[in-house]
Amino acid sequence: AERTDPFLWSLVEIPAGTNYVLHAETEDQPPREALLVREGPLYRTDRYALRIDPEAGGIIRWTDLEQKRDLTDLYREDAILRPVYERTDAPQNGLEQCSLRRSFCRSRRNAETKQYPARLQQVSILRNSPERAVLRLEYEAEGCKLLFEDLTFYRGMSRVDVNLILLKKSEWDPESLYLSLPFTAKTGTVFVDKTDSIIRPGIDQLPRACSNFFLTQNGMVFTDGEGRFTSVYCADTPLIWMGRLDHLQPDEANGTAEQNRRPAYAWIMNNVWETNFKVMLAGFYEFSFTVRTGEGEADMAFAQMREESCLPLPYLHTDLAN
Repeated sequence: AERTDPFLWSLVEIPAGTNYVLHAETEDQPPREALLVREGPLYRTDRYALRIDPEAGGIIRWTDLEQKRDLTDLYREDAILRPVYERTDAPQNGLEQCSLRRSFCRSRRNAETKQYPARLQQVSILRNSPERAVLRLEYEAEGCKLLFEDLTFYRGMSRVDVNLILLKKSEWDPESLYLSLPFTAKTGTVFVDKTDSIIRPGIDQLPRACSNFFLTQNGMVFTDGEGRFTSVYCADTPLIWMGRLDHLQPDEANGTAEQNRRPAYAWIMNNVWETNFKVMLAGFYEFSFTVRTGEGEADMAFAQMREESCLPLPYLHTDLAN
């Protein structure tokens, strides 16, 4: 007889030329409740709990329920995954614009540069099935006509996919867009992978080398000194900034743990560099990140990122994607 129970049957289409590992389980149980539960300012799944406060900038607490720890420690006052826009205003003519950019030191800003943290306007649940939930945070941000952030949670997985979608305004002035990653622990270490090696910013560098920005192969790993980590896979934003955004003097590597534990940001967009990048950043953009937690060392987390970077985007079962 033909079976029509959607919890027992699922169609999976595998594109030609790709490899997938499929794992299927059956349960003699009734359908589970929706994955994401809201309790006032708290949004909770089977693995994570997020506390959201619009007045404080967005996500102010992110708790791993299995590890029983908050993912923020040293910079608890910084909202998690909050976009921050930066601009240095200048006269609208080519000579002044070029002169201003030439005047920037390695910190890529001057005393006139201003930062504009995005303001959270609305939180909504776009999808809430038993296996997958999508939480949307809508922001109002200087330099953007619209900006929102989708967080996708999965049942039984220590993984959250983050998609930042924005419509950028056209600006000639030097500008940048950052994403706050305040996962640094008081007793932990921050790691960045550089092509074929893993380094500790500020420590594994030549003395007095610039330690504000790094080009990463896959992302960052934040360990807590107790055998646990938080990793951020930056699928399409390889530039990382370390240090406070309002700091005018470039940081020089001094080999200390304090310098390694500076605030961290994904440097998503900028028109500052005197290269062949276009000056105008206007248009629609989407940037993808994956936040994971687990137990182990940084090299294990980076190995997981490298494996993921070689795969196409995750395929969703038909009954979840529709």
